Amino acid sequence: MMKRISILAIVMAAFTTVGCTTPYSSGARPDENTPKRSLPTAECLVFSATWCGPCKQAHAMLDDLRKEFPTVTFREIDVDENRDLAQKYNVSSIPRFVVQVEGQVVGSQVGLSSLPEMKQFIMKSLNKRSGG
Repeated sequence: MMKRISILAIVMAAFTTVGCTTPYSSGARPDENTPKRSLPTAECLVFSATWCGPCKQAHAMLDDLRKEFPTVTFREIDVDENRDLAQKYNVSSIPRFVVQVEGQVVGSQVGLSSLPEMKQFIMKSLNKRSGG
């Protein structure tokens, strides 16, 4: 539990480094005059196919990744059904993971890694956005 809290703290610190804060990070009590600011939009595009064995394994670890990175939206994209999107991101091998913040690609990885390695890849990608 402590490890999850510390990783979440690192993710939050990465976002606040780039000038983004949670809605009430100043410590002020929320009221109707307090401006609400949200975290940058972060997402991980997971390109895969139903016939791909490693993609099925990647799918199985997505629940753990979603829990570990609650501020990141994970989108599964079937390359057979979304050829245009796969072409836009130059997907030639699967599974492929593309991390974006505010629509800007900050990390890309082809192939399946262990859960700890995937967590590290996502964290490193998010830190690139904050200059880390």
